[in-house]
Amino acid sequence: MTETLTAKTDNLSLEKPEIDAFSGYRIEPLISTIAKQTNFKLASCLDVGCGSRPMKSWFEKFSAADRPTYIGAETDEEILAYLAKQGVEAVNPFTTKRDLASDFVLAMEVIEHIKPADSASFFEFCARNTKKMFALTTPNFEYWQNLKATGDTTGCRWVPDHFKDFRPNSTNSHHHKQEMTPELVLSYLSVAFPKPNWEYRVFRAWPWSISDLAQDKNWTLYFKIFAFAWRVAEE
Repeated sequence: MTETLTAKTDNLSLEKPEIDAFSGYRIEPLISTIAKQTNFKLASCLDVGCGSRPMKSWFEKFSAADRPTYIGAETDEEILAYLAKQGVEAVNPFTTKRDLASDFVLAMEVIEHIKPADSASFFEFCARNTKKMFALTTPNFEYWQNLKATGDTTGCRWVPDHFKDFRPNSTNSHHHKQEMTPELVLSYLSVAFPKPNWEYRVFRAWPWSISDLAQDKNWTLYFKIFAFAWRVAEE
């Protein structure tokens, strides 16, 4: 199992390591800390794959702007209709003519629903529309291969609830199409948000301590992956 440091928001450094660990289960504290350390004022947000639980209310409270703007990006027509009734501005990114470029781009629990062959274009879309900061969350599959425990995790009987949704050959947009790992997320970021104009960090997040008392075995498994990219220079 890969050893990592444990980051806390009060001592988080934006220097290396590029893959770290975070003991929290919500991404918002890390967003706030990185925005503060980079001195970013995030006045606009694009919430990619926002679904029926958009981050609009959170962003409007979080943003320091007088009039923060939020837009959701969603392809499901039923969800778009639902959001319109809720007063949330949302568009289909494949059909809209609107300029979606925003200070802050979010992709919460989205990338795992996209097939590997389409992942590069997804990250390119996010990078193209990110003015200052990009953030994502996704389930962490690093302890399993083909849904079977491997390496140091062999013998652990814990089965995360996202396993039931992993159907890589499904055409249902709600199913998971790929087993995301911190290294895989980092590789996507490094291509879509290349240095030296961008920096990026990946966190193992939401740790679980699991024990097999009969066999005296212990595991610390991180349930989520949080990842960020932020601009450090104009292209």
